[in-house]
Amino acid sequence: MKFVNNHPHLFDMDQLAFVFGMVQFIAAIIYEICNIIVLFSRITVFFAIASYISLEILYLLQKQYYNKIVLGDRMNCLKDVMLP
Repeated sequence: MKFVNNHPHLFDMDQLAFVFGMVQFIAAIIYEICNIIVLFSRITVFFAIASYISLEILYLLQKQYYNKIVLGDRMNCLKDVMLP
């Protein structure tokens, strides 16, 4: 997001690139908060591990969705913006 703000001339739609970064940041914060709540609310180690695995699956779904959007971009607009 900092790169987008410092170099808006490199982007066709700099607001869109900023929004994508912000959404990914907010999703990561929500994921960590859910992880903390779940781990502190479980009584046994088994339930804590099972909950962690289910949260990890949710994270992987988000990552898979992101990869599908970026890699499925035929004009490579998002690939140039999102990938280093």
